Amino acid sequence: MLGTTNFGGLCGILKGCLSNSCPNEDQEMASFRQRNNKWQARISRDGHPDQVKTFEAKADAERWARSVESEMDKGHFVSVSEAQRTTLGAVIERYLVEVTPRMKSATEDTIRLKALIRKPIAKWSMANLSAARVPVVCLWAKVT
Repeated sequence: MLGTTNFGGLCGILKGCLSNSCPNEDQEMASFRQRNNKWQARISRDGHPDQVKTFEAKADAERWARSVESEMDKGHFVSVSEAQRTTLGAVIERYLVEVTPRMKSATEDTIRLKALIRKPIAKWSMANLSAARVPVVCLWAKVT
């Protein structure tokens, strides 16, 4: 029945578009600039950290920007910049401080985790860890 449908939200959007302030028009587009014979794409959106990436070709920069903006528009965008800056060792150290002290097996877990921090895998960024590499982490944890 049409009488029970709430069109208030749709009407608000339509009114905004008719008054030249359509919600999607407020979104900034990516900007591009040439630096040192390379192209830098920058995306600035409210509610998201700025995304910046450099490419050899402008077409590649534009393709990347369209892809990221599309993900942001859909609400599916996840920034991996923090995961790229954070190592497995840093995550383990935080776990040792925040979680392990409250566990019954704190002493044993601390010994194992500190041994794992000394392994080369602790220097890997969280962005580089994948499902294929997780068994390696588990194997190293058991060996120590």
